[in-house]
Amino acid sequence: MRFGIIRQTTPMKYLVLALCIFSFLPAVSAQEFEADSQASDFFFYMPRGWNRVDRPDSTLLVAPLISPRMAYIALLPPVDLQPDLRGVFETQWRGFLKDYRLLQGGEAASQHSPKGYDSVFTAAVVSDRKRASWVVFLMVAQNGTHAETLLYMSNVGDRELASTLQTVLQQVIASIGFVNGAGDPRAAEAAKPVGLPKGKGKLNGIYRGLGTVSHGPQGQHIIGGRYVVFFPNGRFMEGFPDRGMDKMDEDAEIRRNPVGWGSYNPSGGPDGHGKITFLITDPNEKEPIIWDFKEYADHLQVNGDSYYLLEPCNDLKLEGTFRREDYKTLYAGGQKGIAFTLDGQFVDEGAFAAAGVLVRKPVGSGEDFDDGRPGRGTYRIANYTLELKFSDGRIKRTSIYRDPGASKDKAGDFYLNTYHFIRVQ
Repeated sequence: MRFGIIRQTTPMKYLVLALCIFSFLPAVSAQEFEADSQASDFFFYMPRGWNRVDRPDSTLLVAPLISPRMAYIALLPPVDLQPDLRGVFETQWRGFLKDYRLLQGGEAASQHSPKGYDSVFTAAVVSDRKRASWVVFLMVAQNGTHAETLLYMSNVGDRELASTLQTVLQQVIASIGFVNGAGDPRAAEAAKPVGLPKGKGKLNGIYRGLGTVSHGPQGQHIIGGRYVVFFPNGRFMEGFPDRGMDKMDEDAEIRRNPVGWGSYNPSGGPDGHGKITFLITDPNEKEPIIWDFKEYADHLQVNGDSYYLLEPCNDLKLEGTFRREDYKTLYAGGQKGIAFTLDGQFVDEGAFAAAGVLVRKPVGSGEDFDDGRPGRGTYRIANYTLELKFSDGRIKRTSIYRDPGASKDKAGDFYLNTYHFIRVQ
């Protein structure tokens, strides 16, 4: 791994001072900084005001400095942990020194992170082939069977600025976690308890109510369609499961947004009556919110409105090209469709973007719309869920359903994320 450098002669006394501070970097990072970004296997805190540069061989976090001063943190792709962590570190350090001359430091030290991973690191002062001096910090951390590498380089000689940059580096290191490994922020989030117990339920599926009345932001009445979901474990959700129900992690969905979740209790009597009790999400709420529901032969009545069970499309096989029902009047992106074959193959033009599918960030807050990048691969449909496995390794999931009572034979339409798609050829 080689990086472009800028020539600058930095006073050695400042670099020596920086090196003394640097040698204790992992130990002084006691404060936790929340990871809000991801690059390759790294979760990390993105320093405010710094610039992120994604390259094929690394992700750089670049300090906002005026040339010729430069400082950056490089997050490198994982490598196999062979023969062991110390061996990978020595290989990385030897490779680095092929392009630099060691002036001071370079001794290796080990550290066990409070987040649970082991690392080997070093700090040094080096000079490049143009005799410009740099402070360098190299850390190699163990992530399962892989080794993850972080490299920091700075040619800043000003004492106060160098100290500020190193504080930022401490924050980044303190935030670091690894995908499906130590410090994965999603694991900590998944460990939080959910205050909605499971029970015994008799219903299962997404129900849609047409002509239901809701209230707008100014209190006005809005007539339209609404959705409710009943789970066989006695849980209930008001709203629409945009990622379908196949292998849904209910607890994770409740943690993400607990509003509208509750439990339902059928009476068990011949009248089909039951109660839905919602989770209390407002600490100032004193009384629980309870809805009535009643089961009929062909529909449910929930809080006074009628809802009908949608077709879950289990094992549905599709054939042909499908586009949004209104594709002829849409912008170019909304016209993108998807083609299916009966043997489980698909060719996607970007249908998930046309259906307004949201992609949740792995860490941090917020969502982005699907990018609509085309591709091909295999598909699977089960329990209101369409899963696309692309040949390039991507996996996408969203909801799919059909109208109540729809036949599985010669399907000419379906709904993706509530948008109606029809067969056009």
